[in-house]
Amino acid sequence: MDLSLIIELAINGALIGLMYALVALGIVLIYKTSGLANLAQGAIAMTGAYLTWAVASGVGAPIWLAIPLALVLMFGIGMLIERLALRRMIGQPVIMAIMLTLGIEIMLRGLAWAIEQGFPIVNMSLSTTRTKYVERLHELADRAYFRRVLLVASAHNMPVESFPWRFASVISVGSHEETDPLTFYYNPTPPVEFFGRGLDLDLAWLDGGTLRATGNSFATPHIAGICALILGKHPYLTPFQLKSVLYQTASNAKEGS
Repeated sequence: MDLSLIIELAINGALIGLMYALVALGIVLIYKTSGLANLAQGAIAMTGAYLTWAVASGVGAPIWLAIPLALVLMFGIGMLIERLALRRMIGQPVIMAIMLTLGIEIMLRGLAWAIEQGFPIVNMSLSTTRTKYVERLHELADRAYFRRVLLVASAHNMPVESFPWRFASVISVGSHEETDPLTFYYNPTPPVEFFGRGLDLDLAWLDGGTLRATGNSFATPHIAGICALILGKHPYLTPFQLKSVLYQTASNAKEGS
């Protein structure tokens, strides 16, 4: 084997090992100082890499400047995570902190993976009121938009500030009371942009049974499905163009014309 290749692989392996060691060190430091196991540490490290890329490519900063700027931003994000989420878990059962941080890790990594794979539509029947995830979710939503990945996100069922449905780069969905799955309406007074069927839906359940449920989370797949039908006929539409088509073909738009 070529000596230069061996040296290259050795350096690459050492760098990867150092990265994993830093992530592990972060988990240990947080656990020793707060008694909480933050299993979202890997996603936080990934966020730092994305911020470096965003500063370097979006702003045009050189890499030697992008790295310290990303470090400063990540320091602020880490402070927010500790103040707004992890501190609230102090005194709670350990399993609660583990489930919280692990769920965040899975969600962020899953969304990043779907964007990188270039999925045309991603249904997000979820929203969060935790402000510590706003920056990360906003970054992923913008990244999806510019990669022509359409994010369809459900609005919160309660009148509270939540995300990512409030971002302009996603399609936000509420629910209406009609039974036709293809009937949808645009909202002339955003932030919620469209309403789909979401009342008294029979869902598949355990032992071959069904469960009747209501909520914006169930309206969102209807709008995502309509978007898929449109893209099936017009696969080159951008998210912006597809949103325009939805406005023009909504039931109340046709009635108005």
